[in-house]
Amino acid sequence: MNYLSLNKLAVSNIRALLGARRESIEALAGATKIPLSTLKRRLLNKSPFTLEEIEQIAKHFAVAASDLISPSIAIPALAEGKVA
Repeated sequence: MNYLSLNKLAVSNIRALLGARRESIEALAGATKIPLSTLKRRLLNKSPFTLEEIEQIAKHFAVAASDLISPSIAIPALAEGKVA
């Protein structure tokens, strides 16, 4: 698996977490201190997330950073109601 594939997984899982929490991209940007324009660019796959950004987002969602780049990790957690 290459870096771009990991980024696509991160985008998918972050979008799933945002949807499950009914949280906006703007709220995530504010909570993580990632500039909104940067976060939007990352979520559109125009540029990859940095490790620091993945860690900030994982901390915000109270999940492991590795969960954000793992296939289908967010979806089972959401289904089981384990994500706050």
